[in-house]
Amino acid sequence: MGERERERKRERERVRGSGRAREDGKWRDYDGEGDEDKEGKQRRRRGFAVESKMFELELLERRGKPQIVIEESKGGVSSWVRMGLASLGFLMEA
Repeated sequence: MGERERERKRERERVRGSGRAREDGKWRDYDGEGDEDKEGKQRRRRGFAVESKMFELELLERRGKPQIVIEESKGGVSSWVRMGLASLGFLMEA
């Protein structure tokens, strides 16, 4: 079994435990919910997959200021960065 196949198997096993599955490049919750926006009182969350990586974007409001968290995960390892909207101004103009 090649490295890529082992990675895919680990990803499938990780996803099974989380209550989510990947279909056609999109994540689906087992309760039928898809990638559409998930909104809470002070947060919005959106996720998408690129090849074997999963990216989740979350818009939070803390102390009255909006912040964005970008999380990247692959094979059980994840990294994230939190930024204010001023840092993302160039993206919002596009």
